[in-house]
Amino acid sequence: MSSPHSYSLRFRSLILASILLSLGGTWSEVRAENPSSGSSGPTSTKASICAPNLAPSSGGERYVVSVPELNLRSGPSTDCDILAELDRNTAVYSIGEEIEDDEYVWVPVSTDAGVGFVIRESIQSVLDGSTCGESAAVGDRVESGFAADVVNLRSGPGLGCSVITELNAGTPVTIVGLAVEVDGETWLPVSTPSGDGYIYQDGYAPPGSWVQPAAVAVLMYHDIGDYIDRYRVAPGNSKSNSSGYATMDTARSRLVISSRTSTTAPLPARPVILSVDDGWGSVRVFPRPARGVRIRGTYFLPSYAQLAPEEIWELNQYGEVCGHSVSHQFLDQLSWDAQWYEVAANKEWLDSILGTSTTCFAYPFGSYGAATTDIVASAGYQIAFDATYGVQYFDGSLNRWHVERIEISGFLDLPTFASMVSY
Repeated sequence: MSSPHSYSLRFRSLILASILLSLGGTWSEVRAENPSSGSSGPTSTKASICAPNLAPSSGGERYVVSVPELNLRSGPSTDCDILAELDRNTAVYSIGEEIEDDEYVWVPVSTDAGVGFVIRESIQSVLDGSTCGESAAVGDRVESGFAADVVNLRSGPGLGCSVITELNAGTPVTIVGLAVEVDGETWLPVSTPSGDGYIYQDGYAPPGSWVQPAAVAVLMYHDIGDYIDRYRVAPGNSKSNSSGYATMDTARSRLVISSRTSTTAPLPARPVILSVDDGWGSVRVFPRPARGVRIRGTYFLPSYAQLAPEEIWELNQYGEVCGHSVSHQFLDQLSWDAQWYEVAANKEWLDSILGTSTTCFAYPFGSYGAATTDIVASAGYQIAFDATYGVQYFDGSLNRWHVERIEISGFLDLPTFASMVSY
């Protein structure tokens, strides 16, 4: 069961960001919390929308503002007048039904500054009776340790303070001031790779008390282009790289997976598999060296890949080329014979180009049926990857035919990415 200190996200870090930016990340940190409008006021067509009949009340669900500044508007539209600017952690109470327009979900709220509408994604629900204490003065560095478990980094001491992000176990944490007692908990002011804030004391692990688990983050890319969407990230211009993570291909990971143990797994520190699906022409960008560091990728190619045979062969020299079916269909919707063709014919095609046996496979769309895994194994593969889940730990959850991956979307912002890849 989740504690009040934890959200549902599982993994956190910022260290790999510069590598990913150099490959395909213009990481947008622009959020919808406080949109401006070019209009000086409501138009005649919106006059009624911007003048709803709202009554103040503190009896509804309680929220706090989760962004540095949030506009309280007279109606559910960016064309409506701004009534007040609410600071982070300001308490607001829901007083009606949410309203969705083309861009945002609006919540009618009652605040000390009056009644109006705010954007739903910029407020967070908090427990009844919880408070947000005063932040202590930042002092000299006290101690550097780790997050002991999945723990919320809050903007202030107390369960009534908004959550900035979630730290995964093992995230580096530096105590930067005196502890504060609020809501029956002791809160520590800390500095982390994801920002500064407060964590509760039991979520802190002193130096030497936390051991990094054996795990690998398998990042799943698709395409690179100026127009971004779920499967396309923007080309980046980062000029720096990080040594916080070590990229490896699936050939190395198979040794780890076959051992099925976290105590003897031959892993580098914080290993990452950078995987690229579907064989778009932009895949040529990934193996290029950045500042002298050549990234070893894993390339899942369908038989229609936009690459010449010599380019596929070259990709395999700088990483590993793997199967992804003939025509990228939902395998769980096909007959046994059709699945066999999709898997085996794709492998035969790749083997003929590479001059060796391909050993890894990724399920198109992450789809598979009861027979699919057996077909993948019978075709001669040694490991298979799912589409999305999270960091793959080398523990009881490990299944060599369903290795977990992390989807990298063009819409992914840096804080969210950081929360997904830390371990």
